[in-house]
Amino acid sequence: MSMQQDFANDYGRNVASLKALVKGLSHNETIVQPPFNANCMNWVLGHIVGSRDGVLALLGEKPLMSSEHAKRYGYGSAPVCEDGPDLLQLDAAMALLERSQERLAAALQRATQADLDKTTKSFLGDTTVGNMVLVMFGHECFHVGQVEMLRELALKK
Repeated sequence: MSMQQDFANDYGRNVASLKALVKGLSHNETIVQPPFNANCMNWVLGHIVGSRDGVLALLGEKPLMSSEHAKRYGYGSAPVCEDGPDLLQLDAAMALLERSQERLAAALQRATQADLDKTTKSFLGDTTVGNMVLVMFGHECFHVGQVEMLRELALKK
């Protein structure tokens, strides 16, 4: 199995985990604010989709999120503290997540080792595309773990 297929499978496992974690939740339950300085599940899910857009861009693909949503859920954006028209509804966030997985898996299948070895600029400085795909996977795993805790906060077991 290739590294590209491993990446696609690993990202796919995160989607499966997220689908299980949000099962049975309502949109309103995803905007429950933690009693400490952290983002709610809605923000985390939107942020994951936005981060995947960054991985798609590294692989030459177009983003799925609108520029408004990308800004709303981007690093350093204001926490989601209440419902509003600028938020992704839970169903919409999960649909984007599933579409991102399809596009990400396809882009990884097309990627050659030379594509992954290309140098790119990032918050890490100069690195390779493949390294950034891996770094962003680790970032996503961190946020998947947050969703598990935020599900408990929404009082769903």
